[in-house]
Amino acid sequence: MISVPHIPLAERKALCGRLLYLEAADRRKSAFVRAGAVSEFDQLQYNLFCLTDQATTNPDNAVPLDRFLETLATDLNDHARPQLRGGHAGLVASLLKEIKQGASKLSCHTCSPLSPTVCNGGDQDDEIVARSGHCIAPLRTMFDVALQATREYYSRFGTLSLAAPIPEVMFSTQLFRGKPHDIPVDYYVGGVTTYHEGNNKSWVQVQLCLCVTKFDWSTYLAVLYVLFHECVSHAFNGLFPSPQARTSMEPNDPFGEGWMDWVAYRIMEEVIQGQGPARALAAKIRFPNEHRDVGTQFHLVRADHERKPRSEYSYIYAEGKSAAEKLYYLMERLVGSRSASWEAFLRMSFDLNMLSLPVSDRMKFVRLIDAYLSGRGQLELPFNFFPMAKIFNNYLKSNDISTLVQSVLGIR
Repeated sequence: MISVPHIPLAERKALCGRLLYLEAADRRKSAFVRAGAVSEFDQLQYNLFCLTDQATTNPDNAVPLDRFLETLATDLNDHARPQLRGGHAGLVASLLKEIKQGASKLSCHTCSPLSPTVCNGGDQDDEIVARSGHCIAPLRTMFDVALQATREYYSRFGTLSLAAPIPEVMFSTQLFRGKPHDIPVDYYVGGVTTYHEGNNKSWVQVQLCLCVTKFDWSTYLAVLYVLFHECVSHAFNGLFPSPQARTSMEPNDPFGEGWMDWVAYRIMEEVIQGQGPARALAAKIRFPNEHRDVGTQFHLVRADHERKPRSEYSYIYAEGKSAAEKLYYLMERLVGSRSASWEAFLRMSFDLNMLSLPVSDRMKFVRLIDAYLSGRGQLELPFNFFPMAKIFNNYLKSNDISTLVQSVLGIR
């Protein structure tokens, strides 16, 4: 099995403790609010975050993760004694009980495929987490949803996916000491997709980058959007005609980071709403509305070049997103049916993403689309619109992505 890196044991203990708390606490937060017990709720969270941080500041790899969780639940209960004697003791006790029950369900020996060896900070930790990793199960579930949705969409609408070999995609995690991006949102999660070759096969690593000490509810909710972006935008990029010698997209690529990010966001929306070819995956998303809301903000802010501060690449993200929206608007007018135009747009986007192109050609393609077409409610310039409309009308008849690219790049 391919081995991929994961967050070290000390930080994984802290992350697991936070995951247990966040998934238990959100379901009960409204009850605390209704009872006027917000201060008790906030104090519990503060105590838990402080206790989990101790795992990173005073690491002890001799203590297995499951034993750390048992101690964490006990220590959290001890710190909550003032709240357990107060007027909202029942709410506090109920939340503490659920956290303790969640901690008791995790067993390092049950998790480890190498048992009796369990994670101990050694060389075998990454293999154990890659093959099982119960401690990061919520993150892996979100990755599985994003990847499965990506596969279903590409196989349903793309044409090059029938010709190009689809590589194995592996989930990985990486520790960051700060925010892993420059987008002005307080979501301490990012992603990196890299391409690998070995033993006559190609494979992809999707790495979730996390700052554990800043891993809160908002960051948890942002994970799904990040993983949809990495899978839809990058996992299958440049596969045709051969997956060999692929290089990761640069942050200044308006197609991968702007155009395909918009596609990834729209697909995430469809899955959450129980629509599209991957609608069945909606049942695996625990907090659909919350994931959608945070994902929407993340998606909008990254391409907002009017705000200050802003991402260094916000203009580029906005350019790619603008081109995608303009082309989809053109497809609606050429095809007629909204559903059929969306399918045609997805087919073209997926095939263009899978086609191996020089970065300069992909950038020029996006910029020509953005320059020649107008958005909704804007005046079309006939000498720009009609040549572009003719090119895409021909594409709709042939589905020939290579001819489409050459025609757009050669437009005068």
